[in-house]
This record gives sequence, structure tokens and C-alpha cells, in this order.
Amino acid sequence: MDGSEVPPLSTVTFHVVRLPKALLVLLFCLGVAAWVGYRAQFVADYVPAAAPPGAGTPEQGPAANLAEPGKPAPDFALPSLDGGTVSLSAYRGRPVILYFWASWCSYCLEGMPDLEALRDQYREQGLEVLAINIMESADKAKRTVSALRVSLPVLLDTSGEVTEQYLVKATPTYVFIDRDGVYRDALIGKAREGALEGRLQPLL
Repeated sequence: MDGSEVPPLSTVTFHVVRLPKALLVLLFCLGVAAWVGYRAQFVADYVPAAAPPGAGTPEQGPAANLAEPGKPAPDFALPSLDGGTVSLSAYRGRPVILYFWASWCSYCLEGMPDLEALRDQYREQGLEVLAINIMESADKAKRTVSALRVSLPVLLDTSGEVTEQYLVKATPTYVFIDRDGVYRDALIGKAREGALEGRLQPLL
């Protein structure tokens, strides 16, 4: 080749891979769950070694008082969708289920009507369910519960601090607290038939 000839250009073909929408949603959910788990583990790894479990001051943040089964559930105060502020300690003397959820979690949305039915069934025994939304806006949480037509108290953990404090690593997560304010049990993921009542009965 004497330099006057121009070699032909190679043709590059790009193929677009189309993924099913359900797979994309699943990958997104797994990514968020992994991120929440990483943050919770990061907090757990940096609890001061000299501090006993459950010790600490408010200035030390949620890592100073992590939730642990068999011990008093860490208190918290979170804004609610109705504009007020709700604290866990206000329900001392009543069994409580904390329900950690997000609008992008299909199992979370499926579980809400069942939780409301359970709350209504055991209302006379004092049961309360606090649905704690994980790091979403009030508008998104409000639209979600409105579409589901549920009336559970919804609290907003916009910073994720309470989610970290209770070591939530997947959604949905159910935390069962007895009348004395002790963290008794937890259930992670979609609840099978009878699973919630089985964990709730000892609290009643």
C-alpha cells in the first residue's frame, strides 16, 4: 500500500439486549437491599468495643443502641403521614409489630392488607402495627397506602437511622415487641400463612 489507498472501515454492530421489566425490578430491589444491609453492617462494625450492648447517649447515634432480640427495643420518634410524631415508647403496655417496608417492594405491598386485618382482629388485645417506610418521601408513601386502602399508622424513616438501628437488611421485615417493650422476634421476607399469628400469640 503506497499511502494513497484508504483501508476499508470495519463495521461494528451493536446488539441491544432487552431485559424483562420484572427482572429489572428484581435487580433494583436486590441492589437497594444490599445497600441497606451494607450500611447496617457498617454501623454494627463501628460500635465502640468498650460500650455494652444497649448503652450509649443520643449524641452517639443509632449505633450506640442497636436492636437485639431478648432486650428492650430501642426507642425512636418518627414523623407520621398525618403530620404528627410517633414514639415507640408511647405503646408501652401493648404488643407492637414494626413493619419495615418500601413502595418498590412488591412483597411489602402484598403484606399490608393482611397486617391491617391482623391488627383489626387483635385490636381488643391492644395490638398496634407501625408501618415504617424506608427512606422515601411522604408523598410517595401516602400515594402507596392510599392505593392500597389501608389505614395503618405510617412512619417515615427518611434518614434510614431507625432501619439501621433495627439491623434491617431486607424488605419486608417484621419486628415483634411485647407489652414490656422487649424485642421478642423478627420475620424477614414474605410471611407465609399463619407465620405472623404464630409469632404474635406469645405477645398477647
